[in-house]
Amino acid sequence: MTTITSLTDVRAARRGERDTATLVAAAAEGEAQAWRELIDRYTVLVRCVCRSHRLTDADADDVAQLTWLRAMKEITEFDCLAGDLSEQVLAHLRQHLPDAATAADNQS
Repeated sequence: MTTITSLTDVRAARRGERDTATLVAAAAEGEAQAWRELIDRYTVLVRCVCRSHRLTDADADDVAQLTWLRAMKEITEFDCLAGDLSEQVLAHLRQHLPDAATAADNQS
């Protein structure tokens, strides 16, 4: 069986960091450092998507916070073999973007 490693995990391995599956397992057990590492690892992705929807920094921060809260609630259900964590993060992000984008447009 071939194992597919995400580019994120390849880069993490080069830096001597834990892979995503290990971080997810540690975060699911309540390890705060694992959460910090996951958030640090995927913050650029979240911010880029928010900015592509023309959200203000404050609105982007709100959407990011909601995204991570949702991910925290569902982390124990995440299966690293079934998909990349970025897919789950993006799915949560997409749920919160329409409301934030509409609110931002109304304030313009």
